[in-house]
Amino acid sequence: MELCTFVKEQPDNDPAWKDLFSKSDIVFLGDVSFEQFKTALAKHLFETQHSQQSLEELIEMGCSQELGKVAAVVSDTLIDFLRVQGRPRFDATNPDAFICEFKKFLLQVSNNSGIDIDNVCATVKGILIIVSARLRESFVNFNPKNLANQDSDSYEFAHMTGLIGEILATLVFQQIKGCGDLVRTKIFLDNPNMPRHGEDFIGYVFDASDETKDLLHLVEAKSTKGAISPQISQIKERFSYYLGTGIPYDEINRLKIEIKQKLGTESNIFRKRITRLLWDVKENPNHKQIIASAFLHYPADYKPRKSTFKELGTIEATKDGTVLKMDSARIYIITFKFNDFEHSVREIFERAWTI
Repeated sequence: MELCTFVKEQPDNDPAWKDLFSKSDIVFLGDVSFEQFKTALAKHLFETQHSQQSLEELIEMGCSQELGKVAAVVSDTLIDFLRVQGRPRFDATNPDAFICEFKKFLLQVSNNSGIDIDNVCATVKGILIIVSARLRESFVNFNPKNLANQDSDSYEFAHMTGLIGEILATLVFQQIKGCGDLVRTKIFLDNPNMPRHGEDFIGYVFDASDETKDLLHLVEAKSTKGAISPQISQIKERFSYYLGTGIPYDEINRLKIEIKQKLGTESNIFRKRITRLLWDVKENPNHKQIIASAFLHYPADYKPRKSTFKELGTIEATKDGTVLKMDSARIYIITFKFNDFEHSVREIFERAWTI
């Protein structure tokens, strides 16, 4: 997803936090349709959590198991139909509109080649109901037996907002803040039901001409439909801890491993610079090239108090009996606000997990 076709970063120069931190807002371009943005983000979410290839593999396997000698023809035709612009979406609770249009499509390409159209369409309906359930489970898989005393709706929405926030943060730092492929992120879920511990996002900005201008971003991404003060408190606590105890080397090492996996031998210069930077941090916990970033995603009509933001200007820790205060130049706050927040988040997921 090319985020820059939809948004830009806009500095917030409010005097209230001039000496506390840097703040900016991600705002939509004037000629951008919010509908287009939601569609593009849904496609990106789908590819991140499932992928078109996985969907087609499920369809091919289902057809091969259920349709015998006509399986290849039917699966190829179904995959072609899924690529048709403007086709009906497959609603597992009311699939007939999709199946009716697919039947017409199948009739056109089968050329009466002995396919039992009605039987095939009934079988395809059953296959797609199974595939649809598996696709949805790639995003949020609520099992009341595993999560006693939790409301499924609120639980699922909390996971939706968290994942959207992390995806948006990743796109912002990759494409707008200059990290590119030099990132480690938590948007690839091991299990949708499990919490994701550690940094939400770590990104490295490489300056080819001057190593002292490289930046290492530690990013906490928080997304909420309500007040952000609890999230601000959590971010402050996390960064205060790192200021006192040092950078989490295990997380940084995973960043280096991921960079190597992406770039091979070309990763060596980036890995060595990151290692050198971490060594420097041992001597200077307030190293100016280590940036603590808070990425906040919340409703456009919610207006946080300035005092809530200003809490992030007072990140402190005690080390060896000395009180350390995080330099204002090391703290970034980025906000990304959605219109019709709750409906928009749910709609993005519905588009992503609906065939």
